[in-house]
Amino acid sequence: MLMSAPLAGAATSVSLQADQDSVVATGVSNASVANNYGDAGATSVAGSATTNAEQRTITRFNTASAKSTFDTAFGVGSWRIDSVKLQLNCVVPGGVTGVFNNPNVAGSFRIDWIPTDTWTEGTGRPNDVTTDGVSWNDIATLATGAVSQGNQSFSGSNGLTNYTLTATTELVNDIKAGDKTSFILSPVSSTMSMVIHSRTFTNSSTRPQLTITASALPAITTAATSIRGTKATLNG
Repeated sequence: MLMSAPLAGAATSVSLQADQDSVVATGVSNASVANNYGDAGATSVAGSATTNAEQRTITRFNTASAKSTFDTAFGVGSWRIDSVKLQLNCVVPGGVTGVFNNPNVAGSFRIDWIPTDTWTEGTGRPNDVTTDGVSWNDIATLATGAVSQGNQSFSGSNGLTNYTLTATTELVNDIKAGDKTSFILSPVSSTMSMVIHSRTFTNSSTRPQLTITASALPAITTAATSIRGTKATLNG
């Protein structure tokens, strides 16, 4: 029989910036399904009923530094994930041309963990599209085996918002291993539209961030040790 006693020590948080991201889009009459926009300063999530049709954001984070920080703070493998949050900065789409919808519209979207991290963001831009990176045509394959991290509500307002993820076993395993981890953000509401800063935006503080909070695992003691400690206290 094992009993647990918590270790002292506060939780530790690590914030990671994306190392790849891109928007993928169907375009009107599926005109954009092969296009890449990976070098744009923004990405987007938009429903099928919006002006420029459905758009999704795909993003990736390298969790190696988070694992290293937690191993140093708590001991190798001796920590647990308390929370995972994705920070997004919604922006006014005005002045942005090409793929993005205008204006932003409130609604709901979902965040899915995907098992494939080998996709490439590419070098395309809204006014200079390429086909050298991820596009809408790749989404069905990339989303095979996707695991929901929860539905989210977008208020339609500009600014930074932290979205709490469900942190399923698949995501936690990536973090525990210090692996790369990827997500697809997809519309739930057909009319919602959200334009957000990408990882290449000039202001680094408003780029997407994944904030992981961890704390020490409880110390494990045997029942015999616990009984001896109780006896010592009584006899003292």
